[in-house]
Amino acid sequence: MLLNLAVQWDSSTVESLSDCGAITMSSVAADITIPADSFQLGRVVAGTDYRIELTQFVPTGSTFVPYFWADAPDLAAFEDAVENEDRVASLERVDVGTSGTLYRIEWETEIDGLLKEIDDQDLHIKEAMGTEETWRFELRGRDHETLSSFQQFLNECDVPNTVERVWNPNESRNNPYGMTAKQREALELAFEEGYFAVPRETSLSELAEKMGITRQSFSRRIARGVNTLLSNSIMAESK
Repeated sequence: MLLNLAVQWDSSTVESLSDCGAITMSSVAADITIPADSFQLGRVVAGTDYRIELTQFVPTGSTFVPYFWADAPDLAAFEDAVENEDRVASLERVDVGTSGTLYRIEWETEIDGLLKEIDDQDLHIKEAMGTEETWRFELRGRDHETLSSFQQFLNECDVPNTVERVWNPNESRNNPYGMTAKQREALELAFEEGYFAVPRETSLSELAEKMGITRQSFSRRIARGVNTLLSNSIMAESK
């Protein structure tokens, strides 16, 4: 399931995030969702029951050759549907793994505008996953102007797009789960003192006293920390 948060991704929004330290000018990442029929690969596999993860694409002359993992209940039907598309020159099964089947697809002559624009803007696709209705792209760029230019391209092409979040990937390496320092400190203390053990070895009051805050404040802090941790780990993997 993909989030559908009404976040506007334009220059003013990203600049305000930069001003408050949410991102840096040297590196920026964004999650964006678009309808499946907004680009060539999405249109080609429309009408099939599938889940696709785009792994990479390389320019070949005037076209782009994507490699993608596909998970479909009927692979034969999926392959027939894709191969029968006029826009597809060939579909090659490259590998089979636990997460699905790896394919290499070649186009006839039509250039995929969305993938070409991603390449022209020097954006990197960290991850791209799609279903029959929606595709989610995790894009990395050198600065916020690059990402804003890409969204402007989508808007000019009348492609509906929703930005789920914008963040600094460099900061994410040090804090991959997005918790604040105080939330992390509270969770670490709770874990070390046995608050999550069965049976429980300490209480909220005792932990709050160790941190020098009220029981209510400590309770809110670990609740928000757990919510952030789960949202950016287990729940993020299930989307």
